[in-house]
Amino acid sequence: MPLSKDKLPRSFWWHMATSFGGAMNDNLFKLFMVYALICWKGAEHSASILAMVGVVFSVPFILIAPIAGNFADKFSKRNMIVFLKAVEIGVMAFGILALSLKSEAMLYATMFLMSAQSAFFGPCKFGIIPEQSGPERLSRANGYLQMFTFLAIIAGTVLAPELSLLLDGRHSVAASISLVIAILGFTASLQIAPTRAHPQRTINLNGFQNIWRTLRFTRTDPPLLLALLAVSFFTLVAAYIQLNVLDFGHQHLDLSHEQATRLFLLTAIGIGAGSTLAGWLSGRSIEFGFVPLAASLITLCLIGLGLIAHGQIALAAINMFLLGVAAGLFVVPLEAFIQQRSPEDRRGAVQAANAFLSWLGIFTASGLLYFNASILKLSAQHGFLVIAFGMLVLSVFTIWVLSRYMLRLLLVLLIRIFYRLRISGIEQIPPDSPALLVSNHVSLMDALVILSSYQRHIRMLMSRDFYEKSDKFTQWMVRYGKVILIQDSDNPKKLIQSLKEARKVLNEGHLVCIFAEGGLSEDGTLQPLKPGFERIVKNSDIPIIPLYLNGLWQSVASHKNGEPQINPLKDLRIPISLSYGPALAATSSADEVHAAIARLAKLDDSSSANA
Repeated sequence: MPLSKDKLPRSFWWHMATSFGGAMNDNLFKLFMVYALICWKGAEHSASILAMVGVVFSVPFILIAPIAGNFADKFSKRNMIVFLKAVEIGVMAFGILALSLKSEAMLYATMFLMSAQSAFFGPCKFGIIPEQSGPERLSRANGYLQMFTFLAIIAGTVLAPELSLLLDGRHSVAASISLVIAILGFTASLQIAPTRAHPQRTINLNGFQNIWRTLRFTRTDPPLLLALLAVSFFTLVAAYIQLNVLDFGHQHLDLSHEQATRLFLLTAIGIGAGSTLAGWLSGRSIEFGFVPLAASLITLCLIGLGLIAHGQIALAAINMFLLGVAAGLFVVPLEAFIQQRSPEDRRGAVQAANAFLSWLGIFTASGLLYFNASILKLSAQHGFLVIAFGMLVLSVFTIWVLSRYMLRLLLVLLIRIFYRLRISGIEQIPPDSPALLVSNHVSLMDALVILSSYQRHIRMLMSRDFYEKSDKFTQWMVRYGKVILIQDSDNPKKLIQSLKEARKVLNEGHLVCIFAEGGLSEDGTLQPLKPGFERIVKNSDIPIIPLYLNGLWQSVASHKNGEPQINPLKDLRIPISLSYGPALAATSSADEVHAAIARLAKLDDSSSANA
């Protein structure tokens, strides 16, 4: 039976179960070790212990992540996952022995081995997702992956302090649950479907050379490089928060270290919620607009934690939860983009570079925590203000770089709130090459609905007369959206200039959309198309994508009830649909494109009748 375009395969869910166990153990066992070390050495050494734990966990990633991607690219990612889950069982057993013997050296060795196993696991964990989900389900799959990861963190964060308190500090007994989780994770990994190996790939054990080569490769793709750097800095901030919150709760909220762990539990719950929300709202697209909004919210929450009064547990809890929501919204689109943008045969190497940069961020966070607490003698609360400044810089940068995506996201959310939009045939639009979209035109909302339907920026052609009669805000939005103005009444020179501008945009690899009827339909039916668009794609191989809008004739933005007006509140939740048809050749005539749109209208009407 063929798999539904919206349904993820069973193998994906076994992978989620496997990843859940690994993420839970990383968090659970690390907390047991932190509690044990603080118990053995005293609470006054907590800041240095936390910094040391961060260093020991990050060093293996810095050393191993550079070569881990080579293994993920050469061997079957499924087989790598099974092998690494078997290794995890041995590491957990060694850690339980270290806790039983109360050996600090063995405990740090366990941390190193745990981190080394995770360093090899990471490129496989993320790199296998596109092979399981396909491009059209990638954002949703990443949303689930982040949700499962942070549900695992929640489970580990809940269990660790409760078991530690329940068993009165007998950490070796409490940690035995990690061995059970590792065994269950290994069993789940056996159910993951086989994946393809690339035996022609060679393994270069000069890890830093691998990373350098990968980063040099990403320099040829600036958006990919920026995404990697943004995730790295975000990981620095997240690691600092996770390490700092234990002392913050102890110093500023009068909580024990076990109780302070529950603050990060709220963050983990928020991350799960934010990740799920990002995956759901993104649908089949990657919504970069979440990134600047989420970065700004993280900054505000960090400032809030840095300014709340002593003992305000409720306010701290709210800030920690919102931090998590923002973190989920921030990381899901970036991770999905990194996976999508990476070439298949380099995906493991790019993920390894991603892991390397991220763990370099964690290493830096550990050093920053030690510097703030031990050298500058800053309180944990003031440490949040220090990291807030760095996040503020990132927020400003992402707003500057991704402002267009942010405004598009706001448009998407507004369209989803006011209308019940159904989109079909979106896969007909080429993901990274030019196309001319030709649509019917029934309302003043048509352009906004089309713009909200697809992640890539679509350059619209608009009536110059409508632009000149619009208010200042609409005119600013038109200029910001780089709308191409055109009018039938233009003199031939100006008309040809507008058509040439549209062709220039297409030649640069972008999408252009034209309402070829020449104006709003007076009766809601498809009018004859004017042949001007033929000139735009003349003597080219640029495809024409027919597009049919249905439902907006019922809105106040159409001619149905008199003069059209933009007032979505009067159209609240009316059903509308957007249908993209198969690409037509650039040589297609206006009549042929008209016929294609008419076929879409007939199909849409019949599917609406059967709904």
